[in-house]
Amino acid sequence: MKYLTLCAVIVLALALAVSCKQAPKDMSLDDFLKIQNEIIKTDLTPEAKDKVVTKFGYTLKQYDDLDEKVKGDPKLQEKLGEIRLNMGKNKDIKKEFE
Repeated sequence: MKYLTLCAVIVLALALAVSCKQAPKDMSLDDFLKIQNEIIKTDLTPEAKDKVVTKFGYTLKQYDDLDEKVKGDPKLQEKLGEIRLNMGKNKDIKKEFE
């Protein structure tokens, strides 16, 4: 009887651990741009891309999927352009105060 109880507890613990696994998060456009800027600094090999993407907590497939989505959607391209402009403005403002 003790073994049956022990097995049941182990099974419940494993089920709980597997079910509480964190779901993959969606990549934001800000993170996409940060990753893109880091990738440009590398040698652009798939291994280097994968290393940069995993540093930000995403998979290479997530990055590639969003990249394809952005290439096909003018509205997303517009949003990325706005974010890039804001990033450039923030850098200019920081330089003024230094």
